[in-house]
Amino acid sequence: MNKNEFTISSQEKKFAIEHLNRTGKAFVEAIQDFNEKHWYMRPGAGQWSAAECAQHILETELYYYMPTVEKVLSEEPAPARMAEANGKDNSIIAGMENREYKIKGQPWEESSEKVIDREALITTFQAKRAENIVWLENSEGAFRANFIDFPGMGTIDVYQFILFISSHTTRHTGQIQDIKDLEFSQSA
Repeated sequence: MNKNEFTISSQEKKFAIEHLNRTGKAFVEAIQDFNEKHWYMRPGAGQWSAAECAQHILETELYYYMPTVEKVLSEEPAPARMAEANGKDNSIIAGMENREYKIKGQPWEESSEKVIDREALITTFQAKRAENIVWLENSEGAFRANFIDFPGMGTIDVYQFILFISSHTTRHTGQIQDIKDLEFSQSA
């Protein structure tokens, strides 16, 4: 079986790269101008601060995104499962970016009051996102014939998982923006 026959089109690749670039840029812009007090402010009980949201985005980029993609792409393609994921590209983006539905993080994701160096976080995130984009630009993996069974989404293919990760950045950037809006409304 030729794995390249299940790769994504040049249009799909272009879309994913633009989405990754756009969501990464919006994230960095959202966190650049917090003052120290508001960077760590939790908007409510059990809610993350902007610093914790940003750390979560970084950790997802570093430890979840590419390790998952590489693991799934190393498996034998399963073209017989393609119908399980067909047509979900847009719903993956819309579902993850729709913040009307709250998703409570696992208890191990509840951060302590640790110091999170924003400039180091930005530098690390930008480097890793750029590395992931270069990888995508040069990859010819079987994106459409390798699958992840994802809670709440069912079966998704690797391309859809990449869109999911990019949309995950948007979801938490929205959380950060909410904190920023709260910060400015309190200081007005």
